[in-house]
Amino acid sequence: MVTERPRLFTMKQACQYLNISLYSLRRLIYARKMKVLRPGHGFRLDREDLDQWVEATKRTL
Repeated sequence: MVTERPRLFTMKQACQYLNISLYSLRRLIYARKMKVLRPGHGFRLDREDLDQWVEATKRTL
């Protein structure tokens, strides 16, 4: 049985997915470098937006 990841992540789930701290994620959100949805009073992050952010921030050393 294959478990599919949800499309929308909570802040905690997004931190685990990106392997960054909650503080770092909040900084990205408030600097408007990360797209978010606000259903109700919390934040939700789209997995596709997270993947796009990862691709955009990749660097070659």
